[in-house]
Amino acid sequence: MRNLLKLFLKYYAVFLFILLEFAALFLVFQQNHYHNAVFINSASGLVGYVNEKVTNVTDYLSLKEENERLQNENLRLQRMLENQLSKSPAQVDEFIDAEVVNNSVVRQKNYITIDKGENFGVQKQMGVMGPDGVVGIVENTSAHFASVIPLINLNFKLSAELSKNNYYGSLGWDGKDIRIAQLNEIPNYVDVQKGDTVVTSGFSSSFDQGRMIGTVYSAEKSDASAFWTIRVKLVTDYRSVNKVYLINKASLNEQSALEAEHD
Repeated sequence: MRNLLKLFLKYYAVFLFILLEFAALFLVFQQNHYHNAVFINSASGLVGYVNEKVTNVTDYLSLKEENERLQNENLRLQRMLENQLSKSPAQVDEFIDAEVVNNSVVRQKNYITIDKGENFGVQKQMGVMGPDGVVGIVENTSAHFASVIPLINLNFKLSAELSKNNYYGSLGWDGKDIRIAQLNEIPNYVDVQKGDTVVTSGFSSSFDQGRMIGTVYSAEKSDASAFWTIRVKLVTDYRSVNKVYLINKASLNEQSALEAEHD
């Protein structure tokens, strides 16, 4: 307190000058309508600018919550669609929400770890979807976690088809660009155009037919082959995927058990 008093006494002239300046400005703006209007407009502009910046910061900080809300809404709508399209109660698929806790995108054999495991009903070979489309398939499970082999893994193969004509082939990844996969075994007499939609064929115990995978990025014919060379742009962005849901197909165990008899 004593130091503060010394400081005031030392610079009292400065403090007095500032006080008088404020008093003079107050009287000017109070008595002069023009200056008063200018002050109010300037103050309003400044307050508006500050509020805009604060709002922008607040909106940015709330993006994560908004993203989670949209993903949850997408999952809810997906469930409603599945229930409406199913032919009988026995064919209704169940869904398990999960969050990504670890994700690799720079390897040739990438993996994803999710926070749900056997205690939540997760099983091997369950299909894994993101907000936009196919992510991968559950490969291993523990009590509370599961590892997912994504499309961007050299060991992953998935039966996929062109939605416009149902010609199907094998979808795989060449280990280069995590945005691009390759669709093989499509005969070169089939009509293939850039932008064509690529979906799951249904020849899998993990996915029903029609699950979104991506779109044709490029398609080339070769004189040395009877098949197209098709590059598919994946709809799932593996660098940003953080919420997924697992498809517990009603027929998963029955189909897997039956097919295992032929192995």
